[in-house]
Amino acid sequence: STYVSSHGISVAKQYLESVSLFNEFSPRSWGEPGTHEAIRPTTPTDAKSLAEQVLLNPILSRLTPYHVRLYDLIFRRFIASQMRPANAVVVRYSVEFEGLESRSVELVESVKGGFSSVLPVRTSTLPEGRFDVEVKPTLGSAVQLMDYPEVIRTMKEFRIGRPSTYAKTIQTIIRHGYAIESKRSKKLVVTKKELTAFS
Repeated sequence: STYVSSHGISVAKQYLESVSLFNEFSPRSWGEPGTHEAIRPTTPTDAKSLAEQVLLNPILSRLTPYHVRLYDLIFRRFIASQMRPANAVVVRYSVEFEGLESRSVELVESVKGGFSSVLPVRTSTLPEGRFDVEVKPTLGSAVQLMDYPEVIRTMKEFRIGRPSTYAKTIQTIIRHGYAIESKRSKKLVVTKKELTAFS
């Protein structure tokens, strides 16, 4: 669920007031109430404060740095969802490679204000004007490869199978050799083996 209750909004409001960012506060419920509410922090405690509490409170001693990092990810995304949009400078580049069709590439050059105060956005900058870059071609796929979550999202979209069997279906396809998982990017690559019915 993406829905945020009035209590959740008040958590974001309290936190932004405490860090002098109340002027960036922009409350949103993100939909209608349902059975569940969005995953969010229950108190206006950021990851830094949580890490300090772990050191002082024996009850929290079971929390590891990985728990704190996960909490930080959830906390920042939630607080950002209750803030104003950020202002970004986006630069468009025209890229041409060995006479092939030129393509337009957009890069975010700078981001200021709004949610970027708590959730920084990665930026990239290329030099101005015409420039040459050494390109090393590599073998790739003309079709965008998908990882586990993307395949499951596609299965849901086309109503293939049941939610309880999505992961098992993908594992069976890999086990029978119809697809392999790339080591570095964890993308699923279809093999030349013909797909037949399997159990």
